[in-house]
Amino acid sequence: MNNTNQSLINKLKQIPNEPGCYLWKDAYKNIIYVGKAKNLFKRTNSYFIGPKDLKTTKLVQNIDDVEWVIVSNPNEALILENNLIKKHRPKYNILLKDGTNYPYLLLTNKQPIDLVYTHNYDLKKGTYFGPIADLKHSKYEFYQIMCEVFGFRENKNIPPSRCLFNQFNQCFGFCKHNLYNKDYEQLKKRISEVFKGNIDAILKYLEYKELEAVDRLDFENSTKYKQQQKSLSTLFVDGLVQLESNNSFDVIAYYWHNHYVVIIIFNYIEGKLLNKHVATFEIDQQQWYQTLSSYILQYYQTQKVCSQILVLLDQTELDALSVALNAKFKKPKSKQEKAIMQLCIQNAIDHYRVNINAFIQKQTNHAIALASLAKICKVDNLDLIECFDNSNINLQFPVAGMIGYEYGLYNPKLNRKYNLITRTKASDYHFMYEVIKRRYSNVLKNETKLPNLIVVDGGELQVSAATKALEELEIKIPIIGLKKNLKHQTNALVLADLTEIIFDDKKDPLYKFLAKMQDDVHNYAISFFRSKHTKSAFSSLLDQIKGIGSKRKALLLKNYGSVQAILNASDEQLALIIPKSIINDLKDQLQTIYNKKQKIKES
Repeated sequence: MNNTNQSLINKLKQIPNEPGCYLWKDAYKNIIYVGKAKNLFKRTNSYFIGPKDLKTTKLVQNIDDVEWVIVSNPNEALILENNLIKKHRPKYNILLKDGTNYPYLLLTNKQPIDLVYTHNYDLKKGTYFGPIADLKHSKYEFYQIMCEVFGFRENKNIPPSRCLFNQFNQCFGFCKHNLYNKDYEQLKKRISEVFKGNIDAILKYLEYKELEAVDRLDFENSTKYKQQQKSLSTLFVDGLVQLESNNSFDVIAYYWHNHYVVIIIFNYIEGKLLNKHVATFEIDQQQWYQTLSSYILQYYQTQKVCSQILVLLDQTELDALSVALNAKFKKPKSKQEKAIMQLCIQNAIDHYRVNINAFIQKQTNHAIALASLAKICKVDNLDLIECFDNSNINLQFPVAGMIGYEYGLYNPKLNRKYNLITRTKASDYHFMYEVIKRRYSNVLKNETKLPNLIVVDGGELQVSAATKALEELEIKIPIIGLKKNLKHQTNALVLADLTEIIFDDKKDPLYKFLAKMQDDVHNYAISFFRSKHTKSAFSSLLDQIKGIGSKRKALLLKNYGSVQAILNASDEQLALIIPKSIINDLKDQLQTIYNKKQKIKES
């Protein structure tokens, strides 16, 4: 603690010996940590007594003020702490990274019934299956398989031609437009069987589709179906632990050593271990139980809460979690429960043994990189970094992408896409000027948080453009550019005064951090450009086809998006959009145009 901060010293003396929540603030009055305590006085004052781990030491160095809220009991403290963390997202509280929650399949309960791939969990919307984690193949590919097998539409405007159950006269009618099914419970049961590992019928169906593709000499799709069979077999055979009971529950175990903890969460679904969630972070021993409770609350904000959850905590914490999440938290009691807990603990120990050195090195390098960058840019902290890149082809179809880093970690929720409108003065300079001007005009208008640092993909030209945009907005934010060499590799850092810092050591943590950032923003911008440009090129092709008016063109663009997708579609699928009489002509003309373009590319 800063000894000159007499105000904080006086406040700490006045904190009561009551249960409640405390809020640490920095010199800018930002809430940087929210905690709960059975005794607020003892807990808050303990931060300034004795040695601490690196994370807590950094927290204490930034503490300038404190507030607290007294509550009636520890249960209320836990609930209040969770609400305050969700509201303020304090820098030192964030244990779960955004975008890391696993996806589910949602069977909607409103007509027309649908099967949806989602990361959100809201029981009001229907029945959830999953979460889907640790797949050796794409999670979305599994969803695609389920859509095809059960006759749902991955593309919500085009139903598949025939589902698995249609072949056995057991179809609910999704693949024939009859979307208002009355057998919701039966459908739930069938999907549940898949998540139990009963996939023989699906494997036979995929094998049938594989052979059917071979007969058509469609070797691309035959390979796809063969790979899907292999992926599904791996998913439901490897790594499963089968119990005799059909209970669904979670098991939470942890291993703490040398200020680092590994948390393992096993998801048992109807007696089968189907998913494993792993988290590693640095923690002070005195904060351990409080942090674990906070982590559990954050985890179940985005995941399904089982009716029963096994975890080794004291009864007070178990009761508080049970009230907060409306679930039964308990210690393992039966022989089987204790054996499962031991298995989970063993997994945590093993993960620590194998991964902890790499984790510590990664954390250390990350801290070094951020400290170096803050020193170069002359800023106190880098709580929010925003990075920009433009993408175009010969100055046509210009777009821009922005990615965000919160507390030094990439947060995809901060990403933004921009369709650039600069035309009369089309250049890389004007494109960067436009996106920076638009971004921060909007930030000022909405009174949202400004970043501590702006990074642009480019050199002196892009830095100058960004600087001009900020000057016109009367905003003072440090700007740097990331310049590449002739091999298109990150090579130098360009400061606002246009001086360069060359990266001589490619193993330097700062270089690795910025090179990764530059690659990420480049990939984000160019993927947006390709998506937009592909649709634009496809639209131009459709303009050359007789019989395709504006409405049909719009439907084809919306539902397919590429020439290859139309060529791969069945006549039955296309007939839902265009008359059967012009389907063959459409495919013939597209194939001819496509072949010509391929020859031009090859030449």
